[in-house]
Amino acid sequence: MERVQQKIADITGALSTLEAPWQDEHAAKVIALIQTFPFAGRNNITAVPIALIGRMFDEGFSEAFTAAQLFLGISKDEFQDRLGAILGTGKIGAKSFKADRAAYLKALEDMELPEAMAGRRDQSKAGLERHPD
Repeated sequence: MERVQQKIADITGALSTLEAPWQDEHAAKVIALIQTFPFAGRNNITAVPIALIGRMFDEGFSEAFTAAQLFLGISKDEFQDRLGAILGTGKIGAKSFKADRAAYLKALEDMELPEAMAGRRDQSKAGLERHPD
């Protein structure tokens, strides 16, 4: 195999801009859901009613699932792991939500989602404190 010596200028000169939207349809729906949420940041709300969270999951499970993870401020994997630890492995999807809505919503309460959505979650109490890398 022949070795070709390249110069940085040759490589960068061959590059071109690639236009790519960072938002897909799912992201746009999640952003819209979060932006229309009535309680986020209000000083007089200590926790979002679990009934409202349930309705949010009823109307768009996938978007609500992502929004919940974002409100809690944890990665998708960590959210799935923590929810699975409460509900059981493999019981965190839409089918499980529909099969046992009360247990699912209780798990979200145990993770302090209502407080997180109101901006009032105590991370140390919830076991969600940030660990340095």
